[in-house]
Amino acid sequence: MRVRARLVPSKYYYQLDRTLGTLLKKMAETKPSRLKIEFSTFGIAMIPLMIGINIASSYLASGTPIWADTLGSMLTGIIIGPINGLVVGILTNVFKWVTFDPFALPYAIVNAAIGLIAGVCALLGFVRKERSPAQIGRTLAISVVLAVVATLTSTPLNVYLWGGSTGKVWVDAIFAAFLAGGWQVFPASMAAEFISDITDKIITFFIAWLIYTRVPVQFVKTTRR
Repeated sequence: MRVRARLVPSKYYYQLDRTLGTLLKKMAETKPSRLKIEFSTFGIAMIPLMIGINIASSYLASGTPIWADTLGSMLTGIIIGPINGLVVGILTNVFKWVTFDPFALPYAIVNAAIGLIAGVCALLGFVRKERSPAQIGRTLAISVVLAVVATLTSTPLNVYLWGGSTGKVWVDAIFAAFLAGGWQVFPASMAAEFISDITDKIITFFIAWLIYTRVPVQFVKTTRR
């Protein structure tokens, strides 16, 4: 026996369309964030989404030479604003610490710094949607800055917690090679960490930038308009 489908009254479609339209309008009218947290509907909704991206990208990269655990923090920083990027970085590591990684909490400072610096670079106009040689150069330069920030914040933790190791086999092999060459633990760990971070941040930030170029401009809160 065939069941005849019931038609949904058009007034419900009208109400749904009106609600979605109002929500999108409020998102688009939200003032660009500066050095403050973005409390718009879109800004708050992005936080759990970007935490999920951080965790998912880290998991997908677990068998590769890169970390990719700050992709969501970078995206939040350049789309919503630096403070939201910082918040996503902190909450990502808090979540990991509570659920499956007992050593993630100290490294929240690294993730937070990446989200913050990426957002500041966007506010200063260094992250643009144009796919030009100039923007590629700026993206590369920001990646280097992020690598330096990550190295400076994570090396003391690596030395204190792990004696200079990082947990990545290829990075620890470089660290061991530096030690065998007569380097002290701290500079050897910092050099190995920078080699790791420059690789990771170039790849991860370029991915973040490419995603950013596809985001509709009305949702980008770091753009001065």
